[in-house]
Parts: sequence; C-alpha cells; structure tokens
Amino acid sequence: NMRHNLILCVAFLSFFSCGQEFSEPTRKQKKEYIQETKEFIKYIRTIEHQNDTILLADIPNMKGITECINGLYRDTTLFSIDEQESIKSQINEPLLKRWDTKLVGKVNIISRDTITAIFKDRSKWWTYFYKHYGSSFNSFSAPIFLRNYTFCLFYSDHSCGGLCGSGQITLYKKEGGTWKPLRSICDWIS
Repeated sequence: NMRHNLILCVAFLSFFSCGQEFSEPTRKQKKEYIQETKEFIKYIRTIEHQNDTILLADIPNMKGITECINGLYRDTTLFSIDEQESIKSQINEPLLKRWDTKLVGKVNIISRDTITAIFKDRSKWWTYFYKHYGSSFNSFSAPIFLRNYTFCLFYSDHSCGGLCGSGQITLYKKEGGTWKPLRSICDWIS
C-alpha cells in the first residue's frame, strides 16, 4: 500500500512537472538574444529619439510590463498558454540585466538607484533632477522575444516631471527583416 502511494506520488509529480522545465539559457542562446536586442533597439532608436542623446535608466524596467500584462493573458487568441508562460518567465528572469551604450548607442546611462534616491527624497524630487541630470529620463524593459524572434513585447516610458510622462507596452512583429509595431497595450500619459 505504501509502495502504491509512492508510485502514485511520483507519477503525479512527473505529470505536473512535464513541460514546466525552464532551463538556464546556453551561451549561444544568450549571444543570439543580445544580437537580436541590438537589432531591435537600433530599430526603436530610428523611430524614437534618433538624433537625441537620451538619459536611460540602467536596469530594465520589467515592472512596467508586469503591471499591464494581465490584459494580454486574457486574450488567448494572441498568445498560447506556452507563450504566456514564456512571457512570465522572461519578465521574472530577463536575460538582459543592465542597459549599456553597446546595446543602445547614443545614450547617457543613469543608475536606477540614483533615480530612486532622488525621487524618494521629496526635498530633491524633480527640481534636483532638472538641475543635476536634465529635463527627463527614459526606461526600457528587456525585450521579450517570441516565436523565434519574430515577435517582441517591449515596454518604454519617458518621465519629465511630476505630471509629465508617458509609457506603453508595444507588440512588434518582424516582417521582411524589419520590425513593425503591431499593437499597443496599456498606454499611459500624465
């Protein structure tokens, strides 16, 4: 009887763990991700801020995606259950941990810790930021690629004051080697 219960327990665990394996990406997969990220960001920079040197937060902003992504999960015609799991996995453990000029090009990088410290202290806030860093900053998520790098979910925002800013998640599709915006999700403006 105990042996029977043990066999059932092992079978149960095996059944529910199938398909749930999210193994550590290989060096080749990481290299491919970084190359695709460079190409994607190159496209983003040609349609936004192409001649500007922007101030970019160094840590990818995955929180922006997390806050709005639930609407996507309700639409199972857009992403399969497996793709939704891949999205969740890439949000929780992004391959890209930090932005740098090699990936983004003409930018100035600001530490997320610095941004947090400035805006946590109400005596500093935007007045201090404007004086020491400029008129605004941007943050990007790590790109979330799907379907063999033919789709990409990407969050970007622009902050320029207490009631000045905007952001959105955009779904892009690669067609003929070029990224095209397909759908905008959870746009906000202040």
